[in-house]
Amino acid sequence: MRPTVHALLICDALYREPNTGKLSALGIFQAIKAPDYPVEIPPLSIYAAIGNIRTSTNLIMRLIHLDAMDDSERIIAEERMHIPADGPNSATELGITIPGVVLPMAGDYRLRLEWEGEILAERRLLFRVVGDSQ
Repeated sequence: MRPTVHALLICDALYREPNTGKLSALGIFQAIKAPDYPVEIPPLSIYAAIGNIRTSTNLIMRLIHLDAMDDSERIIAEERMHIPADGPNSATELGITIPGVVLPMAGDYRLRLEWEGEILAERRLLFRVVGDSQ
């Protein structure tokens, strides 16, 4: 059965409270501006809450550049994860890190969570040039 994504957030950092185990997302964002491209970005932290994982499964989080010129996609980075079963009535909270990478150009990117070749969730991430009004 297909896992259900309850939340997918991009942030600067994740923090787990040692006493309660609660996970906090710090510095949630949807866009980054840089003075020039190509640019090396710091690691991206991603919070994901996923339910309905009835058997152990594998997930892939990908950072993808969408090229508007030729309508193509290019995988910039990916993280593969093995997730243990959590049962139908619970949710697994994941803290995922996409390591710092070099982005070739400003533009539209996507963080895409995939399971068995299917897209479970996708978030738009815009990389712009400083001073760009978009």
